[in-house]
Amino acid sequence: MTPAPQKLKTKKQLYQDALDASLDSRWEDAIALNDEYLDRFPRDAEALNRKGRAYIELGQLGTARECYSEALKADPANMIARRNLQRLETIYKADGADETAAPRTLGIPRANVFVEEIGKTWIDDLAHAADNDVLAQVAPGDALLLVVEGERVFVRSTEGIELGQVDQVIGSKMARLIGIGHEFEAYALGQSMNSLRIIIRETVRAEESERFMTFPPQNLAHQDLLREREQLSQREEGDFDFGDENDDVDDADDAEIDEDEDDLEENDEDEFLSADIDTDEEAPEE
Repeated sequence: MTPAPQKLKTKKQLYQDALDASLDSRWEDAIALNDEYLDRFPRDAEALNRKGRAYIELGQLGTARECYSEALKADPANMIARRNLQRLETIYKADGADETAAPRTLGIPRANVFVEEIGKTWIDDLAHAADNDVLAQVAPGDALLLVVEGERVFVRSTEGIELGQVDQVIGSKMARLIGIGHEFEAYALGQSMNSLRIIIRETVRAEESERFMTFPPQNLAHQDLLREREQLSQREEGDFDFGDENDDVDDADDAEIDEDEDDLEENDEDEFLSADIDTDEEAPEE
């Protein structure tokens, strides 16, 4: 009796399998599953981005670069591919265009650590940040260490490399709260303009401060994001410098900005209001 042909997985099933492999840090499986996805649905930018992330975790930076370049060709507006090409560019310059690196062993944190909660989370760029080549070694999603020294809170990688400081106003309050029993965790969100954007989450709260919000309500200004989008959107895939192109190319010949298009993009962005920090604001009643 001829066995019945095996039913093909749906697009949703293939996506979920590839995502689960990444969440479990099964990077070889993630590559194979995304390849299966791309065989069925070619030139899918998100699948190529997922492959790029897997190759970075395995230390195969050259292959990761190829994946992100293909993602950018498939979707020239894809900011994930652009940001990761910029990050790889920084790593290449720092490491002398070495296309390999030690495989990373860090897993992907639980998804809810990146969910903003009023009073419990704070998102900001590091103050006094390390050089870009140091920050480029930190991947979005990496857990970070918070180290209190006096009234300052320093941020370090899990390897102990200093990355920068929490803003002085927020950091000094965190230092006082940690002294009475509060606990916090921090994760990298990605590089910003010459800094690293992080999210800090309160995990344990002392009873004596139960009535007050740990962090003030936060409306994130989007000027930095717009500036980054503008800068990266001017760069075509071939403009990212990995040290293997002609070094005498004049950077001043980069693509020009289409001002009308930029104006349209800015009008389409959500508007955010800035908020003053009130460290004694009471927590909302639940």
